[in-house]
Amino acid sequence: LIYCQTTEYDSEGRKISTSRYMEDGTMIHYKTFEYNIDGLLAGFCEYHDGQLYEKLVYQYDEEGNNIGWKRYDSGGNLKESVEKE
Repeated sequence: LIYCQTTEYDSEGRKISTSRYMEDGTMIHYKTFEYNIDGLLAGFCEYHDGQLYEKLVYQYDEEGNNIGWKRYDSGGNLKESVEKE
């Protein structure tokens, strides 16, 4: 499978979206990325066929260390939760 991926960045150089296309130009999926007030990646949403597929939300401690994440399905139901030790 040959595909092409495009990536967009904001004015601060942070990735804000990616789109993946098949060789014939058909979009496979795209992701949008969000950042918290401290500039850390807060999470992303992944879309398939223009519909939300899943959302991932990162968790940080007071020092900005990633301490885990939660993955939700398109209906907002928790699919997976990971806490780092």
